[in-house]
Amino acid sequence: MVAGINTSADGNNSDPEGNNQVMARPEFQVTEKAKKMVTDMAGFGFRHDDIATMLEITPKTLRKHFRSELDRGAIEANQKVMKSLFGMATSGKNTSASIFWAKTRCGMRERGPERETTAATDVPKLTVELA
Repeated sequence: MVAGINTSADGNNSDPEGNNQVMARPEFQVTEKAKKMVTDMAGFGFRHDDIATMLEITPKTLRKHFRSELDRGAIEANQKVMKSLFGMATSGKNTSASIFWAKTRCGMRERGPERETTAATDVPKLTVELA
């Protein structure tokens, strides 16, 4: 008998009065605080297993109750970073951000001076004298 529940050999669970009872874990309650935590952690790139551990639930329960937050977390984080980068790149005060934006978003690239090509026969021969 476990906590007032009689587990018989035939697999029936009953209390001492013979009423059938099923011991189940209470249903997980979603809170706004938990939603914010999941969105933030997903945005930072945490694995589902790690987020579930922080909430003390299984990864399956996490995906069941927080599907939207898991999907949107990374998208919202990327949006915030791009907005910040765009602001820096267009302010005229951050040359590095402007160059980065031009290279990654506009397809521009740096080019070095043009090199002269020489045929393999134009390469001077190296002579080594041993004394």
